[in-house]
Formats: sequence, C-alpha cells, structure tokens
Amino acid sequence: MRSSPSRLLVFKKCAEKLRIECKKSLWLDVATRWNSTYLMLEVAEKFEKVFVRLGQSEPRYMSYFLKVDSKGNKKNIGPPSLEDWENTRTLLKVFKDLLHGYIEIFWLIAYYIKFFLQRIDLHEYKLIAIV
Repeated sequence: MRSSPSRLLVFKKCAEKLRIECKKSLWLDVATRWNSTYLMLEVAEKFEKVFVRLGQSEPRYMSYFLKVDSKGNKKNIGPPSLEDWENTRTLLKVFKDLLHGYIEIFWLIAYYIKFFLQRIDLHEYKLIAIV
C-alpha cells in the first residue's frame, strides 16, 4: 500500500475498529533484500481484514487500484481477492519452510566447521595470524 499521511490514518483507524493488534507496519518489497517479500507478506496477511473492509467501504481506497493503459483506458486491478489471500498464505508457508530449512543447514554447517577447527592442528596448515 502506497503511503501518505491520510491513507495511513484511514488504514490505522480501520485496523483499530477491527481490533487488529499488530505492532508492525506495512512496508513495500525491497528487491535487494532476500527476505523482504516474506516480511512484507507476513505483515500484510495480519491486516487482511483491514484490506477487505477498506475495499468495501472506502471509495478512495478502491481508486488506488485503477490502472490506466497507454490509451488512457482505466481498468480496475484489485484490491486483493480471497484467492490472492489464500495464495499469500500458501507462499508464506513455503517461505517459512524454506527459511527454517536454511537456518537448520546454516547451523549444521557452522557446527561442523567448529567441530573441524577444534580438532585440527592449525600449524599443519601454516596459517598466519594477522594482529
């Protein structure tokens, strides 16, 4: 969701009315951060009811989803549908499983490196310490 002070205020008021308790704020995906999409979707999913309510009650919110093509024709492309939210939940599960596996592999590799370093004779490898 693109932010402006007025849009953010409407969004926050709607979240309060729906009693959504989430301390995190919405943010946009950052192409250079590997976990950015996951974090963006994780927070957005917590506010799903807010997006649905705004889609039902806020004409200004709906106008955000008008896309104008090169000929000037307007087309409504959103807000997120129920199918979009189901796809989001599926994608979050996949991300979470991959992240969990990545962390397990990382710690396993770190353990073996530590295990190896504790058992080798460093003089044998002629390592030079930089002071």
